[in-house]
Amino acid sequence: MKDALEFWPWLRWQRSLLALLATMFLTPALRAETMRVETVGLVKRVSGSVVVERAGKSLPVPLGFALQAGDVLTTAGSASAGIILKDNSSVGVGPNSRYTIARFSFNAKTHEGVFASSLSKGTLSMISGKLARQSPDAVTVQTPATMLGVRGTEFVVEVP
Repeated sequence: MKDALEFWPWLRWQRSLLALLATMFLTPALRAETMRVETVGLVKRVSGSVVVERAGKSLPVPLGFALQAGDVLTTAGSASAGIILKDNSSVGVGPNSRYTIARFSFNAKTHEGVFASSLSKGTLSMISGKLARQSPDAVTVQTPATMLGVRGTEFVVEVP
């Protein structure tokens, strides 16, 4: 019995070390998993000065830039951008515009999801993709004056 009691502190120390090592190695992986943000589309055309506001930072937008839900895309006076979203929607943002991708989710198998965006100034053109064809009520564009529900395949919006 005495031998078992002498061995007990060693087991407690070993268990503590094992817990510490597991925490050190698993925490970064769990944090990376929770911080992973899904790409909702790619910038396929850029002309002039285009920036994205993301998490309080202003990022220049090069060709191929990955967009995320919550991004605010701003174009300068003569700039424009072309975006292809995961559901194959095509969005054109014209000069002197401010466009926000508020929410975007898309299931590639069922073509269900939601796409909510807003245009606070400038011009926007859109050719809807699989999401609008499957669930027309799921795609909306809000402007300062109105909320547009996408029912067709193509439209243009201008906000002075």
